[in-house]
Amino acid sequence: MTSTDQGKKVWTTQEPEVFDFSVRITSLLKVEGDKGYYGIVGLADGRIYTWELASDFRKGSFYHLHDHGLLHIAAGSEQLLSFATDGTASIFKVDSKAVRRKVFVSKKNWPTDVAISGKGGIAAITDGCELIIFDVSNDQMSVVAKHHGDGGSFSGVEFSSSGQFLAAGSQGKVVICDTRSFEFRNLSWPGSHIDVFWSSSNQFICSMTHDRELHIWDLESGKDFRLGGFGRKVRHVAWNRSSTQIAAAAEENVVIWRINDEDGGFDSRPVEVGCGADCGRCSTFFWITDTELLISYEDGSLVLSDALTGAGRFLLAGPATGEAVQDILVDGDSISYLATQTTLMELHLPSY
Repeated sequence: MTSTDQGKKVWTTQEPEVFDFSVRITSLLKVEGDKGYYGIVGLADGRIYTWELASDFRKGSFYHLHDHGLLHIAAGSEQLLSFATDGTASIFKVDSKAVRRKVFVSKKNWPTDVAISGKGGIAAITDGCELIIFDVSNDQMSVVAKHHGDGGSFSGVEFSSSGQFLAAGSQGKVVICDTRSFEFRNLSWPGSHIDVFWSSSNQFICSMTHDRELHIWDLESGKDFRLGGFGRKVRHVAWNRSSTQIAAAAEENVVIWRINDEDGGFDSRPVEVGCGADCGRCSTFFWITDTELLISYEDGSLVLSDALTGAGRFLLAGPATGEAVQDILVDGDSISYLATQTTLMELHLPSY
């Protein structure tokens, strides 16, 4: 691997606006409604906080989705699907602010993951050895398909951007469902596939495994690729917007693989961007353009990096925030929202 150590050479002095929830933040995402985009914060006490992204983020509203223990939220058009430690799933409609609580109750302790299609009409829940697909286009939330894991539990689940395909990770395979026919097929590879990531082109599906590697299938060519070399468990994975690069973070830097135009595979020598061991491990990152990433570190530092050149600048130093950014939401190309353990910050992005 080649690496670029940016060092703390350039600083952008900025005091971010801060909203302290005094409760642990579990999710940060945006969803499109009829009137525009909304920011959503999931809170561990069972509530969500929502605001219009075009307005002051400190003047939003709270809504009660679960009694306690909200774990994760997935977003589709106009709708959110959440699940909590009491085993229940709830739906929230961002335009009407309608809450439908306990639309699903798990047979196990709680669901492993939830997903909702981009158009908001179909949802999926992984619950132990079951992958359950629902029609959520009306208030009935009827089951349209089920798939059993043949003894292996399901973990992460995600819809492709088109909504045509659904992928779920399991032991020794990733299960793909065509939502037009609800037919299932397996993409087999040894190991436990704990999370899945679609490229925006819908051509590639990537799985994160317990073996400290990524496995990628090209659904058009039928080829598959193993991307390894991580010293620790991978913490975060994301494709860039054009599906030409995939990035992953396990240690101090973000590792980026580019697709080779000649053979459709991935370059054998990935590039690392980041600031080395100076700031601790990378906690998360976010592609803000096709070639630029925001990278967060354990000491609270935030770096804006160019994936092509390795150039970068520090937007926040560790002492400025006091704790690591755990999740990132970018609105357009100028404003980012950063979630730490209990606070939400608004930060204006510079341009190169």
